[in-house]
Amino acid sequence: MSNTTSSTSSTSVYAVTLLIRLGDYEKHISKFIEADSEEDASYTALVNETHNEIMSREDYDNCAEWWDDYMIYSVYSCNKLSDDAYEFLKKNSILLG
Repeated sequence: MSNTTSSTSSTSVYAVTLLIRLGDYEKHISKFIEADSEEDASYTALVNETHNEIMSREDYDNCAEWWDDYMIYSVYSCNKLSDDAYEFLKKNSILLG
């Protein structure tokens, strides 16, 4: 069985967990992102979460943290879903689309 999890052969679904920090406060949030690579999924998750100006892909590729005013975003983990996991989440309406 291939690990491709979408109708497009090069696109997969990734479970991306972001770490958001504001002073001593830390929060983890998880998202499912469809992307061509782990790097694309990580960047897209950050773009979808930010509230201000979006960091360019080139700037993101050169740094590990994403500053948004006083909040600092970083990718905590990014894991490609197997076909079985993707189908389970989709079947149980955890994924839309």
